[in-house]
Amino acid sequence: MIVCHCKGITDRELRRRYDQGTVVRTDDLYEQDPSKKVCGGCRPLVDRLLREYAASNEPPRDNDAL
Repeated sequence: MIVCHCKGITDRELRRRYDQGTVVRTDDLYEQDPSKKVCGGCRPLVDRLLREYAASNEPPRDNDAL
């Protein structure tokens, strides 16, 4: 599912970036590739997904499996 239309980021891509440690806050996502402007409409969803990832007891996924 697409979670940020402005950046073209899916939930799988967000999880991959979270697992790599490159996106742990919504602002991290917004700061990547500054040439793409963001409207902020995805903030509630991205915030929720990042909180879920942080709260889960799952170990980081194997990025090669995605």
